Amino acid sequence: MLLYWIIVIVLLNGCTRHNQEPSKLSTENLDAKEYFCDTISMTITHATEQSDSFQSDVILLDTKDYSLKTIASIPYTSQYPLTCYSANQNKVYYTACAKDNHGDEIFSYDCVTGKTTQLTDNFFAINYLYVTENGLFINAVLQGDSDVVQPFFYDFQSEEINDLSWDDDFYVRSAGKNENSSRILVAGHSNKAKEEIFDQGDIIGIDNYIYMYTLPNLSRTEILHKSNCYIDSVTMEDNILVYRIRNQIFNPTYTTYVRNLETGEENTIEINDGKSIGEFVGLKDNELYYVTTDYVGEDSSSNLCKINLHNGKTSIIYQTELKQCINNAQFVTW
Repeated sequence: MLLYWIIVIVLLNGCTRHNQEPSKLSTENLDAKEYFCDTISMTITHATEQSDSFQSDVILLDTKDYSLKTIASIPYTSQYPLTCYSANQNKVYYTACAKDNHGDEIFSYDCVTGKTTQLTDNFFAINYLYVTENGLFINAVLQGDSDVVQPFFYDFQSEEINDLSWDDDFYVRSAGKNENSSRILVAGHSNKAKEEIFDQGDIIGIDNYIYMYTLPNLSRTEILHKSNCYIDSVTMEDNILVYRIRNQIFNPTYTTYVRNLETGEENTIEINDGKSIGEFVGLKDNELYYVTTDYVGEDSSSNLCKINLHNGKTSIIYQTELKQCINNAQFVTW
């Protein structure tokens, strides 16, 4: 999800207020152990009965039997609604408009007590949010003049934000994680190079890189450099990296690669559902989970899909209703 997409949302909706508090749903019987590794946490956004407001439902999907449990409902006040569920803490972390309207911040919602806490106070827009054993991995834009998306880490123990950026010009375009959230991936490029090539019509793409942060020390390693493209989605399991590139921003073609990081062997897979393919959700047992969009006139709906990397078999495992959207989804790992 790119920052200029977020800006469009801001222009249309602003940083809306309405009711800020999440709604407590049926959570008292949640057993944390049930939701590790086999469960996907989804953010499903839709209109409410009030014509001028939206909400995001936090829904857990069991990948073994495809059963669903809605655990919370978050008012849509952020520029782009994101949620992630921690089974170990029984908390939902989510983005919402700050109380002084300066932009979006990260909040926590305790599913048992119903308590809401604002955790950050220096962001403007947030693109990615992952929960790990040690804290929250965040890709965001700080308040101020810069529009560059960069990586940050909110430490659960110190309750402080660590700036993980190493180059003020590196723009995080996409992000992902491995099967247990011990390794976080960021993919991106030079912001200056992007702006320069946009002025030329962007017909050739630019240099893109994938970096891996390893927890708990958050060491950073470059694991891929790709020229003349943009890396839109990335995920991994063990030493298998899956990433999808577009050759240019305008009128692009897409290619999805599967790369063994140990041997360097790489091949492509075909994902052709006749739908708009969005973010990768995760990779589990050699099956890639991802989101697609169906368009019906001016309306749309979202699908959660998977494809087997060995035989190419695809299936849709969840569909939203019309006029509903999967804003983000990830495996519950902590």
